[in-house]
Amino acid sequence: MHATDAPAEKVSPLALARQFLVIGLISFGGQRQAYLFDAFVRRLHWMGDEDYLEGLALSQALPGPNFMNVAAYCGTRMRGVGAGILGAFLVAVPGAIFISLLSAFFIGSIGDPRVVGALHGVTIGAAALLAVTLYRLARRGLRVPLDGMIAALALALSVVGVPLVVILVGVGGANLWRHRPGRD
Repeated sequence: MHATDAPAEKVSPLALARQFLVIGLISFGGQRQAYLFDAFVRRLHWMGDEDYLEGLALSQALPGPNFMNVAAYCGTRMRGVGAGILGAFLVAVPGAIFISLLSAFFIGSIGDPRVVGALHGVTIGAAALLAVTLYRLARRGLRVPLDGMIAALALALSVVGVPLVVILVGVGGANLWRHRPGRD
């Protein structure tokens, strides 16, 4: 399903704002992209896989927190620039308030083994959620063997310490050349 299959006019501004706020309230950290994907693509079918992957790729190349960039992309794609700005705000602010309050609470008890254990558990859960989302996106985005090879190359370059900007420019440039208009 593509975003054109579920026109933005059919998604009310209130429903869109509510979804962004719910994501902002129930998630924090980098995994918000997983929540956005689950809500917009899998459950609500407001966007298609390709539309979301386009936004995710764009968010990786832009400055700022990726989850806010994805939220801004989704909102803009659905209802325009105002919805994009509101989406980024609604997914970011509740988590920022929550983490500030949580930090104030934990700052005095960071040496407590129960706190360390709880934070370790949260880390494992976040890593698992990110891994599942990566798997789902890779399954949809890597359609031909060459795509998989390019992704593996980008991962290998990252592991050996090549700066992200170099990887993005190199891989992005190669894919732009590969998908250039008029290519036979």
